[in-house]
Amino acid sequence: MSELPKSLSSYVTSVSTVCIDRLFKKGKSYREIAKIVGRSHSCVQKIIGRFRSDGLIERKSILSDVAKRKVLKDIRIDPKLSAVKLAAETSPIMGRSVSAETVRNVIRHAVYSSLVARKKPFINLQN
Repeated sequence: MSELPKSLSSYVTSVSTVCIDRLFKKGKSYREIAKIVGRSHSCVQKIIGRFRSDGLIERKSILSDVAKRKVLKDIRIDPKLSAVKLAAETSPIMGRSVSAETVRNVIRHAVYSSLVARKKPFINLQN
């Protein structure tokens, strides 16, 4: 368990931090957790922030693994596809809107470059 700042560690027990961690992972809001634990929402926010900075809690992924694989497959097939078009194709799969920036992040994370080589011009003897 990570150490809390002295101002918080004096009145927040390790049992309540474990409880806060579990409730947050279940999707409860700061205020809902605060009511259950009996602390202020700002105290809960600081504890969860400490967990995040220590790497104990990660952000939820917007795209599922299936959607990420589909985006990467489409890029592999046609590298000139725009992120806006890929986002529009991915939205029906997810059942909610997906931004183009999210698609760009997936592409960058997979170490694909946004640059595509131009086609060589056709050169013959007359030119």
